[in-house]
Parts: sequence; C-alpha cells; structure tokens
Amino acid sequence: VFTGQVRVGSNVLDNEPWVSDGTAAGTVALAQTNPSGYALATNFVRNLGHVYFRSMNDLWKTDGTSTTLVSPNSVGIGPWFALNGEVFFSGIGGGLLKSDGTPGGTVVVHGGLQINIGYVAGAADVASIPGKVLFPADQSPSSGWELWSTDGTSGGTVLVKDILPGAYSSYPFWFASAGSYAYFMAESEDPNVASDRELWISNG
Repeated sequence: VFTGQVRVGSNVLDNEPWVSDGTAAGTVALAQTNPSGYALATNFVRNLGHVYFRSMNDLWKTDGTSTTLVSPNSVGIGPWFALNGEVFFSGIGGGLLKSDGTPGGTVVVHGGLQINIGYVAGAADVASIPGKVLFPADQSPSSGWELWSTDGTSGGTVLVKDILPGAYSSYPFWFASAGSYAYFMAESEDPNVASDRELWISNG
C-alpha cells in the first residue's frame, strides 16, 4: 500500500491510498478518504491481514480490497507499531492509543504522553523486542523526551530510564533492534552539544 493521486472528474485528490500487485493493471486506488482534496495517507503498518494508516486525523484500515474508517479525528503523527494483534499510535491531543480495528476497541493506553516525534527527520522512532516496544516520549514537567516502553497495557507503559535527569531531554532516536535488545542514540550530558550523543542499549 502506498500513497498517490486520484483524479475524479476535474479534481485531483492528493495522497490517497493505493495498492499494487506489481503490475500496471493491478495498481489501483483503494479509496477516497478525503473526497474534498488533500488526504495525506501515511503511517502504514501491517497487522493481522490488514494495513492500518492515517488519513488527515482519522484511523483507517484496508485488506487491499475494501477500506474502512475505524476511528475519526483521533490520530496524531507519532510512531505507529503493531503489538499483540493491535495497532498503537499517538492521539491527536497526545497520549498512546491502541486499536483492535473496531471503533469500540480503539482506546487510550496511557494519557499524558507526547509521542509526536519530529526532532530528527527520518530517524527510526521505535524498536520492537520480545513482548514490548521501546519509543521516545515526553511526560513534562517530570521528564523531557526520554526512553519509554510498552507491553500493550496501561500498567505496562513505563519510563525505562531518565537518561538526562529532570526536565531535560536525552532525545533518544535512531532505534534498531537485535534479539532481545534495542539500540539507539541519546544525549546523557549537555543536549546542546552534538558530540554528547552516545550509543545506548536496553532490554526494556
């Protein structure tokens, strides 16, 4: 699944979801998620036979044939990942949310977190290790952008380590995983000095 333009009459609808089987005939538009114009379909993630994505601030899913609106006006622009058969994303007003693909099953996991990452363009935002996912989040004023993990439950969504203590941020980013460990870059001293960025490892 990818994004592209859909032409309806004289109107061009930008960044709508498309699907392809690798042939010209099998490359088709899936849906018009925003018939009035710009859709910005993005944040695609696979989960249990569907691809979930964000269009504007709405959560959608598709099986490659039909496309369904799951939850309107609920999605921010932070990390997306799948864990234990559910999809996780940032809420439009902050917080970590998850969805089982139904409106009633789209719920808040942990409120009060900011996970709308944007401080390093192109950086990987999450790392999956067995049973949990690690990601950067901000729970001001108690901590800045630091390392968090979730097992998919409210009680299991926790601050792993306040690498740069207090309200300062260590800005963990460039995540990668191998086996039971996540690797990432973070700042443990002066956040204004680029050379203070170090390689860190965590088992969550």
